[in-house]
Amino acid sequence: MRSIRSAGSRASPRVGRCRSLLAAHTGTRFGGSATRTVTFAPTFAAAAAWLDALPAATGVPIERTVLGGFSQGAVMSYALGLAAGRPAPAGILALSGFIPTVEGLDLRLEERAGLPVAIGHGTHDQVIGVEWGRDARERLEAAGVDVLYRESPMAHTIDPLYLADLRGWLERTIEGAAEQAAVGRAAG
Repeated sequence: MRSIRSAGSRASPRVGRCRSLLAAHTGTRFGGSATRTVTFAPTFAAAAAWLDALPAATGVPIERTVLGGFSQGAVMSYALGLAAGRPAPAGILALSGFIPTVEGLDLRLEERAGLPVAIGHGTHDQVIGVEWGRDARERLEAAGVDVLYRESPMAHTIDPLYLADLRGWLERTIEGAAEQAAVGRAAG
C-alpha cells in the first residue's frame, strides 16, 4: 500500500482535496465545529427520503436494516441512524468515518442506548484521522450504545481482516433485530 503523504508532516494535495470534499459534503470542518449546512442538509434529506422508501421497496423494515458505509458513507450512516426523529436502524457499521456535527442536525445518542454499532478505523488514516473514530467510540459508549471497535495499522481503507468479525457482528445484529420485532409483535 502506498502512502499519500508528502515529505515531512504535511498532507499531500490529494489528501487536502479529500478533506475539502468531505467537509463540503458533511458541512463539518476538520478540527472544528459545525459551520455549513449548505451541502449536508440536501444530501441528508435525499438520503433520508431514499431510506424511508426502502421498506416499501424491499419489505424489510428500518428496524431490521443495518446502515453502513465507508468514509462519507459512514458519516451519513451515523447521521441517518442517530438523528432525532429518525427511526432506529438494527445497527450502524461505520468504517473510517466520524459522527457529524452540523448546525441543525440534532443527534440523540442516549436514545440509541443498546444499538449495535461497529466502528473500524486505520491508525494511519490521513484523510480522516483515527482520532475521529476514537471520538465516535467514546461518545457512543458514554451514551450506552453497544460498540464494537477495531483499529488497524492501515491508511484510509477497509481492513480485510476486520471483515470476518463484521460478518459475525452483522449476523448477530440482524438476528437480534428479528427477535426484537417478534417480541414487539407478540406484545402488541
